[in-house]
Amino acid sequence: MAKRPSRRLPRAERASGIPLGLKIVGAVVGALIGMHFYLMHQINQFADSLVRTAEMVSNASHRGGYYTWDGNLGIRRLRFESPDGGALFTAAEIELDTPGWWWVLQLANPLESRTDRLRRAFSAFGGSEGRSDLLPATDQLYVRLRGLELEVNTLLPTGLPDISFASAAPFETAGCSNVRYFVPLNLEHDLGLAYSRTDLSLGYRTAGPDRVVVDMDLNAPGSMSTRFEMDWRSSRPNHFLDSSDANDRPLTMRWILEDQGFIGARNRWCAQQADIDADEFQRRHITTVRRLLEVFGVQLSPESEAVYSGFAAKGGKLTLELTLPAPADAKQFAAYSAAERWAAMDPKIWHNNEPRSSFSVDLVRARPLPKAYGGSVYDLLARQEDNAAAAAGFSPIASIGAQLSHLSQPPSAAAGPPAAAEASEKPKPFAARPPPPKPTPIALDSASLIAAIGERVAVETIDGRSRIGVLTEVDPKVLTIQMNVSGGKASLNFTRSRIRAVTANPDGR
Repeated sequence: MAKRPSRRLPRAERASGIPLGLKIVGAVVGALIGMHFYLMHQINQFADSLVRTAEMVSNASHRGGYYTWDGNLGIRRLRFESPDGGALFTAAEIELDTPGWWWVLQLANPLESRTDRLRRAFSAFGGSEGRSDLLPATDQLYVRLRGLELEVNTLLPTGLPDISFASAAPFETAGCSNVRYFVPLNLEHDLGLAYSRTDLSLGYRTAGPDRVVVDMDLNAPGSMSTRFEMDWRSSRPNHFLDSSDANDRPLTMRWILEDQGFIGARNRWCAQQADIDADEFQRRHITTVRRLLEVFGVQLSPESEAVYSGFAAKGGKLTLELTLPAPADAKQFAAYSAAERWAAMDPKIWHNNEPRSSFSVDLVRARPLPKAYGGSVYDLLARQEDNAAAAAGFSPIASIGAQLSHLSQPPSAAAGPPAAAEASEKPKPFAARPPPPKPTPIALDSASLIAAIGERVAVETIDGRSRIGVLTEVDPKVLTIQMNVSGGKASLNFTRSRIRAVTANPDGR
């Protein structure tokens, strides 16, 4: 039988062009590159609009946006400075801590037109039943400010104590001599703390099917953490910011102080500077705290003062809690006096794990600090120069509001000349805003210079040069000031033998 010849099938011709797998990879890479530029454009556009808005009352700048691998969005080096250079807000990073990329894609949907966004925004504010939410659903959402620097003492009205946010501690220098507030240089070099920066976080998290916790945390790692919390009842915890339910209301408020080493370092350093023991410094601290609370019209009861005194001596954790009244009692609550309102909130205070006790206070007439004094608040009390009387109409909150209301847009060079009628009228000064302090020479002896620590000074050397900054340290041979420079702050040392003059409240920036 003859063998049947086999016929070889023709090989299928290979398709020409780019392989399918490579096309898919290229499409994914192209989409990622496009999303990168889209996100950066959206972030920078938001940062630019924020800066343009802030430039109405300040000098503002930023160094561009960024995003992280897990979907957080941020702005680098956001800076606001008052026109006179006295007030400053700087954050190394401002970051929106999001639930992830899916939430970000829903928020910055590139397929949604501007018309659709406007329609969704107006429907959210319209209060209609079928309205859309401005933000996607989330269990938590926070804005985190890292490397916060905030200087607002020039904006505070006369009569209020100087404040600082570097240590994140209330009453940080109460009882200390020759220092009104601590700057980062003091925390690192003088107090010996492992301080790196101060962070602020604002946001909320769900704590149950109808519970939300709103909190603000000012945290200086290695120093102290100050946290304010508010428990809310919400019908839509995953859409808390968009919810407009009339039954949503706050339930409790808490103020929590957690020491991370600041209390012991502060007590030790201030006692060494004054050459006193720990018990004497504790007495000075409590005495100064009493006076500072009088500025706000508050006096602690002996029991509440004892609880705070334990925290001020040993550190740990101090908690203050208030229970807010139900809405059904709102009209009756509004008719109460200030003391009755305070008692109705059932305030509690406790230190560490000790039993809770009633946080009792007496509301008295506010007594502001004197307009001008040298040294710290304790130095003012020790010299018996605290002659400020209680003011009938003095309200710290109202005074701050009045001061901020007079902030106006700096004059523009492009603005045209005023009309003849306006030019003939003499501008009237602001009645509620005090005039800036006049330049005052400071004696070059150590006592006078130490009393000016924390003040803004101009240091003139024998070669005719002058530098302006905040006086931070006075040694027998060296004087140190802290200056604002591009990108942050810098310390500058002067040999005292080469100093010709030191002037407080200089005119220049």
